[in-house]
Amino acid sequence: MCGVSSEIRPAGAQPPRARGGAVAGPDGPAGEMVDVVVDPVRRVLTHIVIGSPQNHDGARLVPIDALEASEEGLRTALTDAEIEACRPVESRDYFRVGQWPDS
Repeated sequence: MCGVSSEIRPAGAQPPRARGGAVAGPDGPAGEMVDVVVDPVRRVLTHIVIGSPQNHDGARLVPIDALEASEEGLRTALTDAEIEACRPVESRDYFRVGQWPDS
């Protein structure tokens, strides 16, 4: 998926701290981190959602191991084309905090 593994970040590893911040890539600005994905069983950060805060259309799930946090913010080695190849976010793919699937 999108040129990197989707391994889950091990417990204790430092996740990005700039929620809502810009994400830079080799082609220039890659978008903004508009959301995060947490494995609810393991309670670890697995992906961030890169997109536009004004418009979630076109937002992509980017594996956490494709990112680095620095003093300047978040960086990815993924090109714009590789980010575009990542899985798009769809509302049926997730639950908001406090939501549970109907049984």
